[in-house]
Amino acid sequence: MKLKITDELLYQYVPKADQELLDAVPDRPDPGFEPGIRHKKQIQKLLRQSRRPNRHFRYMSAARRAAVIAVFAAAVCGAVPAGVKAAERFRIWAAQQRIRNDRIEEHYKVEGTGTDLLRVFGYIPQGYQLTEEENTGETYTGQMENEKGELIVFSQAVLDDGAMVERDAALKDVHEISVRGLKLQIGIDDDGWRSAYWIDGNVYCTVVAQNLSEDELIRMIEGMEDPD
Repeated sequence: MKLKITDELLYQYVPKADQELLDAVPDRPDPGFEPGIRHKKQIQKLLRQSRRPNRHFRYMSAARRAAVIAVFAAAVCGAVPAGVKAAERFRIWAAQQRIRNDRIEEHYKVEGTGTDLLRVFGYIPQGYQLTEEENTGETYTGQMENEKGELIVFSQAVLDDGAMVERDAALKDVHEISVRGLKLQIGIDDDGWRSAYWIDGNVYCTVVAQNLSEDELIRMIEGMEDPD
């Protein structure tokens, strides 16, 4: 099933920007549209605000929301006309411009082993259910939720060889462990969510959990398996 990207859908994952700013964005800009300096400054300020505190990611920091929306939007925009895609790319770009000099600490280069394999979770922590899932073959995103409303959000995306990925400098207690021969970066974000990031071949993977122990998070990753 293909979803149409709408403002309402995007605002479930990204803090709602000021309507005056959105009104200034062309509905159908040229595919090469780039925002001006004034927009960039406004975006950095507005992304620190959220007028939708009751949305799914209400406990997630702006940096985490920005990371997830980029993968989520890529998974659902396949059927959108080119002009609309350009408008959405602007909003996705805006979400990613979160005070980069303060946030980005390290870059990692994708070396490209050709595996390009998206894996599913063979183990789901007790009390959680898979509530959302989207697998396009290029991206795999979704979330799990327990009866308390606590979330586990995951995403995988096949990247081009040589692509650069980033680690958020705002994460605390960051340390590296090895799981299934992969090097995982695990830390805690500003809102207390436990986050794990790793590269599997050409696939960039993230799992963020609102209230889950590191042992359970590792067990999830250890239990990942090839799709049927």
